[in-house]
Amino acid sequence: MKAEPVAVVTGASRGLGRYAALSFAEAGYLVALCGRTDDDLAEVERDIQDVGGWAIHRALDVRDFDAVRDWIGYVRENLGRVDV
Repeated sequence: MKAEPVAVVTGASRGLGRYAALSFAEAGYLVALCGRTDDDLAEVERDIQDVGGWAIHRALDVRDFDAVRDWIGYVRENLGRVDV
């Protein structure tokens, strides 16, 4: 398990979600990104890595409860917890 806090950010590929994801990364959080467009999420993940942060991403629709539950389970399994 990683020692850094973990933030899950929905809508992370643009707008406020993107800003929140970058802000969490700059504050030392590990960031789990989700949104609808894989290419856009991959770009945000690269931007986070460019500033020395760490992120993972998955494209999903937050209206799909099972997809969100699976994503959170994956994050918890691999990072140990979700703080934000």
